[in-house]
Amino acid sequence: MLNNPYQQYRQTQIQTASPGELVLMLYNGAIKNINNGLEHLDKGEKQEFRQKIDKALDIVTELMVNLKPEGGEITKNLSSLYDFVIHRLITGSAKYDQREIKEGLSIITGLRDTWKEMLDQSKKKLD
Repeated sequence: MLNNPYQQYRQTQIQTASPGELVLMLYNGAIKNINNGLEHLDKGEKQEFRQKIDKALDIVTELMVNLKPEGGEITKNLSSLYDFVIHRLITGSAKYDQREIKEGLSIITGLRDTWKEMLDQSKKKLD
């Protein structure tokens, strides 16, 4: 049982979201964790940095393993982009290299923005 009202709200939000909205939530979660990780790195908080980057890695990996093979070329392209992001996050985390982390962040942010635009367009068609 969730006692925290925010946790209850988030749980309801997740349970009532469409598959497209769930993907958007995952993108947002990855971006948030990467940004938080970079903030920790700026403060010299290496353990907290690694924890946030690890959370982002888990999210991007989840996005990657849930790609549908029937997506053809789009699936292959997304898989390559996710692989690039994962590699940048792992390498950047190991070296405490902001530049590599930011390269991964840039790609995942671009994917999120494109996904959000696509969702917005599909909602407009339904209205």
